[in-house]
Amino acid sequence: AMEAAASTHSPLRGDVEEENHNLKLRLERLERENRLLKRSLYETNASLSALAERLNLDPPVMNLNAALASVDEADGSLGTSLAKLISNTFDAGVSAPAAFSSGAPRYAYQYDLDPHSGSIYALAFCPSGTLLASASFDTSIRIWENVQQRDEPVMLSGHLALVADLAWSSDSSMLLSASFDHTLRFWDVARRKSVAVHTVDGFAQCCAIKGTEERIGYCGTSTKDLYCLDARAPADYSDGGKFASHTSMINCLAYLADSEHLLAGDATGDLVLWDLRAGRAPLRTISVSPSKKPTSWISLCLPPERDVSRQSLSYAAVNCYDNQLRVYDLETLIRDKEPQPFAVCAGHKNK
Repeated sequence: AMEAAASTHSPLRGDVEEENHNLKLRLERLERENRLLKRSLYETNASLSALAERLNLDPPVMNLNAALASVDEADGSLGTSLAKLISNTFDAGVSAPAAFSSGAPRYAYQYDLDPHSGSIYALAFCPSGTLLASASFDTSIRIWENVQQRDEPVMLSGHLALVADLAWSSDSSMLLSASFDHTLRFWDVARRKSVAVHTVDGFAQCCAIKGTEERIGYCGTSTKDLYCLDARAPADYSDGGKFASHTSMINCLAYLADSEHLLAGDATGDLVLWDLRAGRAPLRTISVSPSKKPTSWISLCLPPERDVSRQSLSYAAVNCYDNQLRVYDLETLIRDKEPQPFAVCAGHKNK
């Protein structure tokens, strides 16, 4: 009876395994098609922008949702659908948003820089504006000395996993990198070599360099810790460089040189503010996303160095996974217990 049962179930098991195999093949095919689709849409949008520039037209607004929806038409041809979309865009005379109206800066696609073999996780111009650094899933860092000439970039290698973030020193001589290999590296850009390596617990997700002391860096990790690391100190000093612990993962950092404050964005949609002159306890926690979506990026707009009186306003733009970009006055953000953004920008649909 057992042999009969086994013989009965054996063909069924074989059918299930074959079906699983076919499903895997279909999934792989769909993923390949998805990658090709995204690349086609990107190349079409870039070509459309370049064509508009050559014809001295405002950059047209291309409705990518319409392009994707039109693939489901009877012919099912992406190429045909995109061709129709481009034709309709120009024929209808669709104008760009007000920001691209006469008198405003106009931007057009020029060329690709394609040095990496994996996704790029971070881009950063140095403060002097002469160097551009990129960090990638392929574990390398590339530095261009002349982006417009598209010269071969310098490659910095040493990390063993994806490089998640980069930070420049204010004199553009030092680069700090944070990696998922649990390390933070200080790079001497002129010598093209790593001058200090520090190990942290968890993934090193973000980093910042202290502007007044070029060799001190901060790092936020997936284990909810904030590190303060010195390029001149041994990597094994007593506390391992751990500066403070938080209640959730730290996704992004920004150092405020004028006021000696550090801003950290976490996985629960909050900003945490430290006054580095007052010790390791955070000054306050600021709720950014009401839906508690992760904070993913902080970008600072600071007065130029030539503005000695510092009369220009300073801003912090904070991005969250709720598809909204919130802009704060930096002075208010530091001073008030419950600062509110003076602008909330919406429009993106995917984090």
